[in-house]
Amino acid sequence: MRVSAIQMDIRTRDVRANFDRAYAGVQEAARRGSHIAILPEMWSTGFAYPDLADLARNAHRETLRFMTESAKESRLWLLGTIPEPATEGVYNTLYWISPDGEVAGEYRKAHLFTPTGETEHFAAGSKCDVVRTEHGVFGGLICFDIRFPEMARMLTLRGAKVLFVAAQFPHPRRDHWETLLRARAIENQVWVVAANRVGKSGKLEYFGRSMVIDPWGVVVESEERERECVITADIDLDYVDDVRSTIPCERRPDIYGNFVPER
Repeated sequence: MRVSAIQMDIRTRDVRANFDRAYAGVQEAARRGSHIAILPEMWSTGFAYPDLADLARNAHRETLRFMTESAKESRLWLLGTIPEPATEGVYNTLYWISPDGEVAGEYRKAHLFTPTGETEHFAAGSKCDVVRTEHGVFGGLICFDIRFPEMARMLTLRGAKVLFVAAQFPHPRRDHWETLLRARAIENQVWVVAANRVGKSGKLEYFGRSMVIDPWGVVVESEERERECVITADIDLDYVDDVRSTIPCERRPDIYGNFVPER
């Protein structure tokens, strides 16, 4: 299976410019034969405080249409987070769009980042689950989520062999970014595919460093330069089983719980 992470600058509030950048990235991923491509967090609007609620109401339908039409045209799975309007507020929602142009899954960001005001402008999601595709079972995380190993473990216990991460992770936390992503891959023995943005927004500067990490924790593809690009890698889901047979990790839920809620 071939995957791509689209590393792009995001123009705050400029939805049309972001469409153009995203479209170029999706087209490049398709040209390379990717089956799945992921965009950065809040790729269509940025964290457009204090206008976020208005942007969510005015641009959500158009943005979701852009994603479904782009996925269908390119014949790939397309992932990305956009602001979703709801009666209880605005959610930062990761959508999974199938190659048929259908919304096949969604996840509302559960862990909001207080230091940059997310808790003041977003409602927090309360559910997270895997998405089943023709390629396999996958999970999705959004930026700050990678600091909470319980969520990655829960998705893994539900069958995910790849964790896709959409993020806006800024300087000076570059080392945290790579360490946390590699830790999630190693401890769960899964692939991790992470798309981070580049560019500046206010006082924040983003370093990119989008990457693909294998279940052994090896970074098999990444972008060191802080530039717009698409990174692509072939991932073998059978390698998950190989790594798990090499180092079997027998869990003890009788001691620390199961982490998988009853359905």
